[in-house]
Amino acid sequence: MDWWSDLWLFEGFATYLAYIVVDELFPEWDIWSEFVKRIQEVLKHDALRTSHPVEVGVANPSDITQIFDEVSYMKGAAVLRMLNAWLGEDQMFKGIRKFMHKYMWGNATTEDLWVTLAEECNADVSGFMRKWTRQTGVRAVEARAC
Repeated sequence: MDWWSDLWLFEGFATYLAYIVVDELFPEWDIWSEFVKRIQEVLKHDALRTSHPVEVGVANPSDITQIFDEVSYMKGAAVLRMLNAWLGEDQMFKGIRKFMHKYMWGNATTEDLWVTLAEECNADVSGFMRKWTRQTGVRAVEARAC
């Protein structure tokens, strides 16, 4: 990560990939059911006024203690899982490989990932993801019968 503001990307990816690996090695554990249970608890806390967006600006390293929490880890993993579903697993991981290769000897930001995925997947990744990473809580959809 380039700066502490991108902590969620580092920790969210680690969390998300841990679930992928466990599911691959031990599918009988039904790890994605556990993921859903955990994310439901996180979203309850994320609805509070005291929460913070997944992607939060950090001006000073002394401020980082408040972002080492379930929002950065679990909600970060959840939005990455959602992105995977939106782009398609093959496309997403093709873009991730390109991103990793491009930044393997340097630092990267969240926006660097969005740009790389957009180039690889031909989609407005940044526009789509900002709604999920820069706002507290979960976006609500309301449906009404006509």
